[in-house]
Amino acid sequence: MTPHVVLLACGLWIISVMATDHWRVGLYGSIHYHPKELTAHEVKHFAQLTDVNHLQEAVQRIARKRNVNGIGHKYIRRYIKQSLKKLDWLVQEDTFVTDNPGVGKVRLHNIVAKLTPYANRYLMLGCHYDGNGYKKSTGSAISCAMLLNIAHVLQKEFKKIHPRPWDISLMLVFFDGKEAIGSQNNILQGSYHLVRRWARNGFLDNIDLFVPIDLLVTDEDIHFPHMIRSTVIWYLRLRQLENLLYHKRTKYFQAITVDLPERNDHMPFHAVHVPVLPLITIPKPLSMRKISKKVDYTAIEQVSVVLRLFVLEYLQISSKQKSGVNDGQVVLYPCLSLILTLLAATSLWLA
Repeated sequence: MTPHVVLLACGLWIISVMATDHWRVGLYGSIHYHPKELTAHEVKHFAQLTDVNHLQEAVQRIARKRNVNGIGHKYIRRYIKQSLKKLDWLVQEDTFVTDNPGVGKVRLHNIVAKLTPYANRYLMLGCHYDGNGYKKSTGSAISCAMLLNIAHVLQKEFKKIHPRPWDISLMLVFFDGKEAIGSQNNILQGSYHLVRRWARNGFLDNIDLFVPIDLLVTDEDIHFPHMIRSTVIWYLRLRQLENLLYHKRTKYFQAITVDLPERNDHMPFHAVHVPVLPLITIPKPLSMRKISKKVDYTAIEQVSVVLRLFVLEYLQISSKQKSGVNDGQVVLYPCLSLILTLLAATSLWLA
């Protein structure tokens, strides 16, 4: 092998290495992203981005009777999809049919929304949007509303990201079939189906971290306990962000450890070693008539702000960024390696 060929091969190798220079070896032997911590000034700046009216409207629209394939269920699915499509997200449906005891065949629809369609890796936030069909409860309405509110409030910040194939991006997943259909043991059908599908096509490897949200914030004393040891570093960062902003107020990330619940959408992902950071509370659901009086929107917004800051850090979005600039190294390194490769190719051609 001539020196020119060696030089060309080295240049191509540098491209692949430099383009992923901001990746680090993480959990389970995989490669995971290294977020860029926001400064105290940036935390305060981004915390001012808010729209509580939008959050309340989303909760009111979603908190309705929504048994699978019912009118409310179809309405909510359409509302979620349209809300994200208006913000230029790529929205897809994972549709499948299940055979359920005593009920028969049921068509289910997971909703998968990607901020950047072809990113290498994703920070995934998820919740379920179906209900048990018995009452108009908050159920996961608050969780779904929070995800839509993140996309709405941070839309201008997200537009600063110009997609590049080595970037990490954000993905929102709304699971169907989480509640029992025909049998109390027949649950988590949407999340199990999505895990099997993504395992077959290799997409599971693209999930950097999964944050499942099951949030029922009322006027009760609630908190988010820590559940999984392997993702404690992310839990502690959520706690730090909350303490930084709300040091004189009630805290919802209290570093209390509890056992991992088994009947939630994180379980199929956790079973195949996808890093999971559950945000789960377990107060009683409220009827629709009590939502306006009992749901503590101040608490919901506090949790939402902390989660939005976490997302911004994970995506390396800075308040000082100009549109189209994500990280100096990310842009500079591939350019330098490309120049080296071009020089090597020119040298080989001239020889």
